[in-house]
This record gives sequence, structure tokens and C-alpha cells, in this order.
Amino acid sequence: MRRASAPLLRERLPARFTARACAALRACAVALAVGLAAQAARAADNTVYANDYQSPFAVYTVDPATGAISAPVGNLSFSSIAMARRASDGLVFYTEYGVTNGRVNTWNPATGANANVGRLGTNIRNFPRLAFNAAGVLYGMDDQSRLYTVNTASGAATLVGTVANLPASIRGDMAFAPNGTLYATAGDNSSLYTINTGTLTAALVGATGQTNIAGNAFVNGGLLLAVESVSPDDVTTLSLSNGAASLVSSQATDLYDLAAMTKFADLSISKTSSSTFVVGSNAVYTISVTNNGPHSASGPITVKDTLPAGLSYVSATGTGWTCSNASGVVTCTSAGPVANGVTMNAITLTVAVGAAAAPSVTNTATVSGTTFDHVSTNDSSSVTKAVLTPTDLTIAKSHNGNFTRGTTGSYTLTVTNSGGVASSGTVTVTDTLPAGLTPSTQTGTGWSCSASGQTVTCTRADALAAGASYPAITLVVSVSQTAASSVTNTGAVSGGGQSNTSNDSSSDPTTVVSSSDLSLTKTVNNPNPVQGQNVTFTVTLANAGPTGATNVAVADALPAGLTFVSATPSAGSYASGTGVWSVASLASGANATLQIVALVANTGTITNTAQVTASDQPDPDSTPNNNNAAEDDQASASVGAAAPPSVGLVKSVSPAGTQSPGAQLTYTIAFSNTGGSPASAFVLTDPDTATVLKINDYMDFKVGSVTNNLGTTGLAVAVAYSNDGGATWTYTPASGAGGAPAGYDRNVTHVRWSFTGSLSQTAPNNSGSVSFIARIR
Repeated sequence: MRRASAPLLRERLPARFTARACAALRACAVALAVGLAAQAARAADNTVYANDYQSPFAVYTVDPATGAISAPVGNLSFSSIAMARRASDGLVFYTEYGVTNGRVNTWNPATGANANVGRLGTNIRNFPRLAFNAAGVLYGMDDQSRLYTVNTASGAATLVGTVANLPASIRGDMAFAPNGTLYATAGDNSSLYTINTGTLTAALVGATGQTNIAGNAFVNGGLLLAVESVSPDDVTTLSLSNGAASLVSSQATDLYDLAAMTKFADLSISKTSSSTFVVGSNAVYTISVTNNGPHSASGPITVKDTLPAGLSYVSATGTGWTCSNASGVVTCTSAGPVANGVTMNAITLTVAVGAAAAPSVTNTATVSGTTFDHVSTNDSSSVTKAVLTPTDLTIAKSHNGNFTRGTTGSYTLTVTNSGGVASSGTVTVTDTLPAGLTPSTQTGTGWSCSASGQTVTCTRADALAAGASYPAITLVVSVSQTAASSVTNTGAVSGGGQSNTSNDSSSDPTTVVSSSDLSLTKTVNNPNPVQGQNVTFTVTLANAGPTGATNVAVADALPAGLTFVSATPSAGSYASGTGVWSVASLASGANATLQIVALVANTGTITNTAQVTASDQPDPDSTPNNNNAAEDDQASASVGAAAPPSVGLVKSVSPAGTQSPGAQLTYTIAFSNTGGSPASAFVLTDPDTATVLKINDYMDFKVGSVTNNLGTTGLAVAVAYSNDGGATWTYTPASGAGGAPAGYDRNVTHVRWSFTGSLSQTAPNNSGSVSFIARIR
């Protein structure tokens, strides 16, 4: 080991100086001459310096790539094991080793001069670690892991605090990475740590594998270089992920600490475009590069832009830039350097916009330089632009539902600017209708429309914004009765300054159907028949059009209670067995009738229903044969059939029993209706037939003896007499006629009562009686 204590170090210095004096003196003249000549250039470069803490306290340069050590380029004023280089001016600050309240000096690589800054302060000694952060704050750490800040104007050290988890050791060094992280090596095993200067805690990165690391410095932007303090000195790089050391080379020269002013520059790129991107035209990007420092950026500075699909190179220019294109990769370079805070001249990149770029395109430019760039988040810039297509008029044509022969149909035509640029000039819509369709009306807000023969033309000249549509055109057409079952109507648009004419038409296939609005009505001549009577049902089939109906079938089968008698159709034929009325054709606006005579065989309500069961044409408001009473192609008529009247007779005689000749007998005939309906126009005859005994066979009729007791029946009655057994009814009874005693008539053979009015079937209005008197001869 080289350093056990400060006194031992001081005692050994003269001996070592003697051993090296000749070699040092031989090299001094040449080294100082070379060093001084190069110092001015080194003041703001990436040069790495190393020192020997023994007299004459030489300073060397170290090649980070090879580890090679130069001849001495200067000397420090005293023994030091801690150096740090300030980025703002290139000065190397170093502290005195092994002395309480030690000195703080600077060494100027540009002049070789040493200058005293001041002292650390009472009770402060042994700073093995010294480092500047990016802000220019100088930090120091003693062998007890105490962290200080050092005033670069006075040298005074101010305690920040003790770093936890960092081994107390005189070995090791520390250095700030370009990203601001503080790394330190410490301990007998020379492990690598990170230090949080805010919380004063250390975190182990990993063992380096080295035992006597004395110096650390970040070089080439982000490479952590390390040097051992035991000859031969190993120059290594340390992994920031696990601490492991990778050997660069071993040097015979005794080294101790490292100092480097790592040069880094934050190059940022900004890409913008104020162009409107339209397919078929050129667009322009503006690319700007800025050095955000803290150091100047060495050249060459390179900007690359790989053009995405749809963009092709036209040109790229910019003062101070040399640009080229290779297969869509645009590369612009500048020799540099670029000072801190400087924005370079802008690059103007012109591209041609192709259809593949639509609907939007994202283009990214990147910047890179040879100086370490510690901020990578601004090394690229992207611009996303909507890509518009040129004015491109398209037309859409549509209709709702099927067209029906004999009616009108309606088409809707809509013109849209599907491009990305507004329209100019006159826009014309043309629609030549196919056979079977003729123009009726054609209207649209802002359109001027007219028809000539089968061709409809609409024009307008106002601009149409990108993505917008004109108000729709409504084209009403008349559909002929002879129109084909399918027609195709095509509308086309033209004009408006468009360049794409491949999508200027729209065809609309349309199904054309016939439609017959069939309806049925049904009536009955007597809605209240008596059982056993005939009734006549009349079915009327009407066609409201608009087209004629063919092969129409109407089902009208008589229900139970009705017995078919006859049928009379005005058109077609009726099959009583199936109950189907067949009509071959029925013109639009025409009607046909079917009369069915039926016997009422039952009593009660009997409903007869007819419905359309078939037709070649669809019906707009009905479906054939679906038994839906709510539809107009089905109709019913009902009869309320009553039972017939039933008039019963009861005949009596008074006095009853055996009587002697000359006795008067009063005959009474009582009648009552016990049927299901009133009886009207009924006649009573006594005796009822000529085959039984007549009144004048054994008796003489008493003239004027007929009595009618009709009660509340409301009936009226006419009495007639016959003297010829009922053959005629014109005889008038006369007193003594036929040899009868006075007051009697022996010629009367029959008496007849003819009732008018209606005899109810409901008591007490359903009964009455009649009577007459005859004398036994």
C-alpha cells in the first residue's frame, strides 16, 4: 500500500523524489514545452488529467481509450490526493493531503500556473474525494464519509452531513455523472456507490474487483474512468449498472487522482410545418437545432429524417448545412461547432405528398453530434399532419322501400366533397331515368333543377367545404304500370374543380312491384230471419289499386246453421263445395259482387265470414289468408235467427156433457203463441177441414153469435162465413135461412177468423179466444 498515514507519506517523499529526479529533470524541458503549447487548446476540451502525489507533484494526461499516460504537463504546488476540474473555466482544484486546515489551490492547464484559493478550515483534513457538479458546486468528502461543499472563492468547507451506508475510507474518489448522479468508490474492496446528496444516503452499485481505486472521472460524456494507486496502475472503466471494472491498460507511472472536465452538450431538435398537406402537392417542414449546453457541441452535427410512406423527397436546404437524400432518408450535416445557447440556421425540407400519406402522416427528424448529449428526450421531433385529398366530388343515391307500379317513388341524391380542399365552379348533377320511370318533380335547396325527357339536370355554383355535403336533391318519379320488376337508376356529378373523376356516379338498383289494395264488404238482406227462412248474403270485392289484381281467391264457406241454396257471382265463379270465389282479374278501381242465398237451418246468431286468401299482387294494408278481422280484406255479416211461431188451439163447449135437441151450445176456441217468434197473418177456421162434420150437419148457426176476446194481443180480426164447406167465404148468415128457426141459419157450414197484427210469443200478449153459438136440431 502506498499511504498508511500522512507523516509516513511526508517521510517517504524525499527518497522517491531522489529516485525519480533525473528522469523528471530529463523530461522537464521537453514536457513543459509540449505541455505549455497545448495548454490553451486543452482548457475547454475533454482532456483527462492525473496527478502524482509525490514531489514534484507532476500532472499527466490520460488517454481514456488506451490508458496511455503522457509526459508531465505541469506540477501541483503540494501533495494532493483529490482533484476536480471546473467546467466553466477548465481550472483544476486540488486540496492538500494529510494536513489539518489544508490548502485549496488551483492549477490552470492553460498557463501551468498554481494559485492559492484558501484553506478548508479548522479540524478538516484528508479529502480523498473532490468533484464538481453540473452547476459548478464543488463537493468534498473526508475519510469518515462526511460530505462538504467547498467555497471556490475562499476554499472554506461547509459540512453537509455524513453519508449513511458509505464505508469510511481514505481510498476512493467521487465524480458527478452528466445526468447529475454522484458516484463514489470507497472501502478496501473499492466498491462503487451512488450518493443522494439530498438524503445523504449511499446505495451500493457493486464491487469493482479492484482493491486500491484512488481516482474517478467521467470522460467522453458518460464513461466512468478509474485509476488504481498501486504500481503498476490499472486504468479501468466501471460499469454504472453493477460496478464491475473493465481493464483498459496498466501503466508503470505512479498515479493517484483523476480530473476531467467532461464535455457534454444538449442538442435539441424542433420540427414544425405550417403547410396544408394535400395529396398531389408539395408540403414544407422547418427543422431547427439548438445547443442547450452547457458546453459547445463539436461537429459534425447530423440531422436525419426518414420520410414515411406517402412522402417523397423534393429538396432540403439550410445555410451551413449540406443535405442529401438516399431512398427517402434525408441527411443534413453541419461542420459545427455549435456554441452553448445557439440555435442553428433552420433546414427547409420540401416533400411531395402522395395518396399513401392519407389520412394523416407522422414525420420524425433526429439530431446527433460527436459531443456527449446527456439529454436524449429532445433528440427527435415529430410532426403529425392531417393529409387532405384534393377536391373530390362524390354522389350518393338512395331510395326507401320498393317502388309500386302506378304510383310515384322518390330518390335522394347527395353530393359530397370527399376531398380535403373546398370546391370551385359550377357543379352539375345529371340523372337519366331508366324506362318505366318518368320525372315528376325535382327539388333541392340551392339547386336549379329541370327535366327534359328522361333526363334530370341540377346545377349550382357555390363553394363546398372539404368533407361537407350540399343539401340533398329529391327526385320524385312516376312508376308506370309496365315498369320492369327491377330498374337501376344512375346519377352523376361533374365540375367543381375536381381532379378525380373515377367516383363521380352512383347507381341505385330498385325493385318495382305491383300492388292491389283489395277490400271486402259483406251484407245480409234480413239480419233477423226466422228459422227455416232464406237469407241473401252479398259480398263486394273492391280493388283500390294502384294496379289490377289477378288470380284473386275469396273464401266464403257457409258456417253451420246455414244451408247453401244458390250463388250468383258478378265475375268469376263460386264453388259451393269449397266455398271459394275465384276472380281471374279485377282492374284498379273496379269491384265485383257475389250473392249467396242460404237457408237458415238453426236458431241463434250465425256469422258468415269472407276473406281474401290469394292474389298475385301484394296488398299494402292486408295479408291474404291470415284471418285478421282488423284488416280490410276480411268481412263478416251475422243473422240472429229465431224459432218460428207456434200457435196452439184449445177448443171447448159449454154446457158440457150430453144435451137434448133444441139446446144451445157455445163453442170457444182459445189460442196462444208458445213459439220463438211472433205469429202474424194467421187464420182460424171452424171446423178446420171439410172432411169432418160441418156446423149445419146437426146444428143451426146462431146469427150474430161470434164473440172475439183478443185481450192484450193487439190483434185485429175479420170473421168470414162459408155455406159451401169452405170453398168460398162470401156468405152472410141470415135468420131462418135453410129452414132454420128464426135467429138461426142452417146454411152456415164454416166460420173463419183472419187475424192481422202480430201475436207475441210472450205472455200476457200471446193468447186470446173466439166463440160462436149453435142449436142442436
